[in-house]
Amino acid sequence: MESSSITAAPFLSDALFKTLIDSFFTPLVVCITTLGIVGNVINIMIFRKRAPMDVMTTCFIALAVSDLLYFCFCVPDFIVAAFIKNSMRILYNVDIHSLVLFTMLYQKSLFNKISITITAFMSFERSLCVVKPFLVKTLFPTHRVAIILTAIYLCLIALFIPALLSAEAVWQYLGNRTEPVLMFQRTSLRAVADHIRSLMTGFSLTMVTQMIITISAGLMISGLRRHQHFRQTASSGTRRPGKPDRTRHKLTLLTLKTRLGKETSRGTLQNISENAKNETEPSCADEQSERKPSEKVALPLITTQGVVSVTNSTENSSSQTKNPAERASSKELQKEVIAHTQTDRRGLGSTTAKWWSKPEGKEKRDIIIDEIRNKEDSTRVQKAVQQPQHGQWTNWDTAIQRSFAWNDIWHMVPLRISFLIRSVYDLLPSNANLVRWGKNDDPTCPLYRACTELVQSNALTRAIHVRNNRILQELASVISTAKGDIHPSSTSSTVFTKDGRVKKWHGGSITIDTHRKGLLDGCDDWVVSADLPEWERHPDVIRKTALRPDIVIHSASTQQIIMVELTVPYENKMEEAHAFKEGKYLDLTKELKKDGYKAKVMPVEIGARGFVTYSAFGLLSKLSIGGNKRTKALRLLAETAENSSRWIWSRRNERLLHKE
Repeated sequence: MESSSITAAPFLSDALFKTLIDSFFTPLVVCITTLGIVGNVINIMIFRKRAPMDVMTTCFIALAVSDLLYFCFCVPDFIVAAFIKNSMRILYNVDIHSLVLFTMLYQKSLFNKISITITAFMSFERSLCVVKPFLVKTLFPTHRVAIILTAIYLCLIALFIPALLSAEAVWQYLGNRTEPVLMFQRTSLRAVADHIRSLMTGFSLTMVTQMIITISAGLMISGLRRHQHFRQTASSGTRRPGKPDRTRHKLTLLTLKTRLGKETSRGTLQNISENAKNETEPSCADEQSERKPSEKVALPLITTQGVVSVTNSTENSSSQTKNPAERASSKELQKEVIAHTQTDRRGLGSTTAKWWSKPEGKEKRDIIIDEIRNKEDSTRVQKAVQQPQHGQWTNWDTAIQRSFAWNDIWHMVPLRISFLIRSVYDLLPSNANLVRWGKNDDPTCPLYRACTELVQSNALTRAIHVRNNRILQELASVISTAKGDIHPSSTSSTVFTKDGRVKKWHGGSITIDTHRKGLLDGCDDWVVSADLPEWERHPDVIRKTALRPDIVIHSASTQQIIMVELTVPYENKMEEAHAFKEGKYLDLTKELKKDGYKAKVMPVEIGARGFVTYSAFGLLSKLSIGGNKRTKALRLLAETAENSSRWIWSRRNERLLHKE
């Protein structure tokens, strides 16, 4: 008995189904592919300018390359499919689905898997960084992350090689087929749904993964903001009764600074309460200023007799009831009434003032933030001045501030951060400090019978020479790149215009010097010599004397000599070292001037703990080294001195270093 089958009528005809699919998916695929290619190319260009200097930048570059290749393989896939649909000869001899599958699908799947794997690695690294930041920094440095990303590419490509090699067998199978294969057959709604789901699988996986990462990052940022708000609330005095206030001792941002422009700096360490005030109080001030008078809260005023009277908060607010933003705005108004005054040794006109009544919006918020920060600075300095040992940094008048951003701290070794903090506050475990802390009985150094100052600046004779030579090598390399300006001054004529622009006449020509005058201007035959083995020897006029400056810049045509003397003293003795070096080379300068030379001596001091003085800044400026180049040079000198001093401190007990 033959079984009869019931065939249902198709829901959509072939032509209508093809029209719907083409009209929906073609613009979608073209739009997504174009945006993906353009966006990833822009991302690669942006990250390439920044250079793979950290872990996240390296991961983003690898992810952008993978996404770009994925979208690039989508274009041939779409072109091949469209070509086959319009070719009747290929349509009746080749299976369209197999052809498209084995042309670009494996490549798209490969780079899709690579993108998902890199995204998963980034999520794991960021999650672990929140829990164990220093452990992640040790386990995943930049070079190791680059190796991991390269391994991800190679492993996934190796896994897809068998599938790519099997494409030749499939092509042979397709070439032997002769029966025609129709492109679209009558199908049901389930088949349509399966087809749509298979097309959107790759996009959905990537979108879901990125959505999960975005939500996780948002939750993490929200949690950090709540934690910061809780810390700020606790430090403002609204914490639970009976709980000790430990917020003021939680340090988040390391900014090792001394004095900027010979005026009080921002302090040595910024705590979390200041950062919270800088972020929250200006917004509170804006909200308070935008409220209507009827919406302002009335505060009860409690008198000594116990009588409670309700008054307007704006009329009876004192300095104790104002928030930091209101106190900052009042302080700025007071400054504007008093006018600009002298605040440092440089005198009037050396600094510019921002008046409270002129700026609007963000500029006014920045003024409030600066005033709050200055208030916190003054509080820290007042406390540091009362500490004769830990507050010695307040007396470093000639040192330039040294700031560290989060990116700098992230790339630092923990031992370096520890050495920086303890050396600035004089907390290194020297024998003198150990006696002060009750941990030792002998306050002298076991080798030189001295304290921390001599250990870092005078004691280790051989190591000190190594440190001075390192700093001198960097300074000489920077100075050797300086060049003088030999271009003549420009000449222009002055044009006088009568009132009302009725008559004009030309005056005499005047010379306008638009270039900043430097010590090297006027000639181009400068020769740099240094007191180092691999550098050129000093000129004969210097070698015939008993003194040997560290660096000599001389010009034979103009008979000019610039002597640079480097000193690496303790930070509280920089002014003494500068005066000593000037007096030491005073007689030599006079002798050179008698011989017809234009001689000049410029002492330079680099602190033993990595703080550069204004003499180094002035030297580079006078040698026409400015801008970003000068900033990098000063940072390089500071890091060289700091690293050398840390090396000396770590080997202070090794006797071999003390021998000549």
